[in-house]
Amino acid sequence: MIPQNSIIKSPSAEVISILNKISGDPNNTTFIVSGRGRESLTKWFSPCRKLGLAAEHGYFLRWEREQEWEVCSQSSDFGWMHLAEPVMQSYTDATDGSCIERKESAIVWQYRGADSGFGFSQAKEMLDHLECVLANEPVSVKNGQHIVEVKPQARGH
Repeated sequence: MIPQNSIIKSPSAEVISILNKISGDPNNTTFIVSGRGRESLTKWFSPCRKLGLAAEHGYFLRWEREQEWEVCSQSSDFGWMHLAEPVMQSYTDATDGSCIERKESAIVWQYRGADSGFGFSQAKEMLDHLECVLANEPVSVKNGQHIVEVKPQARGH
């Protein structure tokens, strides 16, 4: 069962219409920056010919619909995912209402469906655990609103 608050919702026709109007103006360069993957963004915003998309928080970039996606990171080694995933899986097994989302460039543990206090406590513990396990890897471990995310370090870090 998928928790109601984690169901992926596509943009409404009204939002698509507004984005087309804004991005269709030759004086504008319009981008959507999202944590979602390329596949979802491509599907959701396919009616928007001139809209730029940045997937997975800018790891992938596409200037407009007819162009190919570009990789905007120097990192191409994702061996660290094999270290992070078992840690996340152990917390998923111990935390009802949590799940792992695997992206192309990141891995995210979500606990929106978990008991808020227990989920928060588990997230804090997992963050410390992941930082130890991944200390020598070129990644950042961050917590957010009901998530813990591991992704490649930004350039210059």
